Amino acid sequence: MKKNDPNQIILGELVDIEIINPDSEGRYHATKVSDIYEEDNSFSVNWPIYERRYLPARRNDKIKVILKRKDAIYYFESRIKARALEPYAHLRIENPKKLIKKQRRTYFRLPLNLIVKFIRLKDEVKEGELPPVYSGISLDLSGGGMSILSKTELELGENIEISFELTNGTRYEYVSCKVRRKKLIDIKYEYGLEFLDMPNRDREYIISYLFEVQRTRARAKDAKE
Repeated sequence: MKKNDPNQIILGELVDIEIINPDSEGRYHATKVSDIYEEDNSFSVNWPIYERRYLPARRNDKIKVILKRKDAIYYFESRIKARALEPYAHLRIENPKKLIKKQRRTYFRLPLNLIVKFIRLKDEVKEGELPPVYSGISLDLSGGGMSILSKTELELGENIEISFELTNGTRYEYVSCKVRRKKLIDIKYEYGLEFLDMPNRDREYIISYLFEVQRTRARAKDAKE
C-alpha cells in the first residue's frame, strides 16, 4: 500500500476481531497487528485466547475487524488466509480494499455511571458566597460529552460546569458544558451534555480510558462465561 494510505493496516495497532464460523459465539476479541506482509497484501494478528483455548479459526473463515483510531472507528470484513502456532500463535488475514468509517472517535460512547456535581452559570451568587452545587449520575460518557440523570431541572441550551471522577481516579473539575438534550423520566431529567472548550489531550485521554474500560469489561465477561 502507499505511504499514508488511510486504508493501511498499521503494525502494532490494537484491533477487535470476530471470526465467523459455526463455533463462533458472535463476540469480538481484542488483539493487535503483529506483522505486515506486503508481498501478498496481508497482515497477521496475535491469535486470541478464549476460555484457555485459542479461538476456533480455520483457513478461509470470514472475519470482522474493528480498528479504533484517533479520528474514527473503522470496520472491514475479510478472510483468514492462514493460521500458525510458530514462531508465535497468529492468524494471517487478507488486507481490506477499503476501511469503512463507522463512527467518529470523539463520539464513541460507553455506558458508565459516575457521580457528577455541577453548578449553573445563571445562578446569581453574592460576593464571597459559593454557588449552589447540584448532583446527578452519568449514564454514559464520550470524548465529546456525557448523558446524566438529575432531579435538577435545567434549560435546553443552558451552560453549566461539571466535575466528575473516572473510575481510575482521574478527576475533572469545572468542565464547561452545554445542555443539548433534555427528557423527563418519572421525577428526574435526562440531559445530553456537550463538552465545551475541552483540551484535545483531555478528550483523547477520556477516549483511551473508555476503550480500556470496554476491553476490561469484555475480558471480565469472557472469564465468567
